[in-house]
Amino acid sequence: MSRPTKPDLSQWIITPESTDDEGVITEATYDLSHLTYDINYLYRLMANNVAPSRLEAAFNQFKEFLKETWVNQVLATDRKNAEIEAYNKEASAYNDTLTSDQEDFKQPLKDYIPFTAMPQPGEFEDYFTGDTKYATWRKLNAFEFNGTVCSVTENDQNGWTSIDRLIEKREAAGADWQPIPFKNENGNTVVLATKEEWETFYFTAWDKRVEFFGVSV
Repeated sequence: MSRPTKPDLSQWIITPESTDDEGVITEATYDLSHLTYDINYLYRLMANNVAPSRLEAAFNQFKEFLKETWVNQVLATDRKNAEIEAYNKEASAYNDTLTSDQEDFKQPLKDYIPFTAMPQPGEFEDYFTGDTKYATWRKLNAFEFNGTVCSVTENDQNGWTSIDRLIEKREAAGADWQPIPFKNENGNTVVLATKEEWETFYFTAWDKRVEFFGVSV
């Protein structure tokens, strides 16, 4: 079995491998500047309830983290395969000196370690499907209304329901409409100036809320 070919890492190389006049090899250096953007970095941002645009930008950094982690794995595997190659070369040379009567003294050759494929995390939402921390963040950043990011937690749901009942009672009593400043659990307040705005908001919020039914957060 021949030694596996190392995947092309040229896009990460800062300075290539070099050999001086005395045969001393200096290993290549690589740009691996995203190794701090791991999954916990994303979870911290979710816990801080950052805006969707901020989290999506961080996800792009996380994808680079995955690639650079893979680069390190490739380098480690290649170094191990170099050791295996050297061992197999020495073992083969020794085995070639043995006669047919000395078969039992042959040294077994080691198997090379295969390289893994570079990770392809795909799209942001697809990657976090089924992740409860992401689901929590999504509930707090479910949709935008009148320029305000709104949440759809159980507390929000209770608030919509209570306000809708109050509106029905006020209408039955003949009271004039009053703008509704609704404070979402995510801390943002959205103002519903008219009944039409309220109804649009109410049904939009419910549509988003039902997407999370069955998800305990």
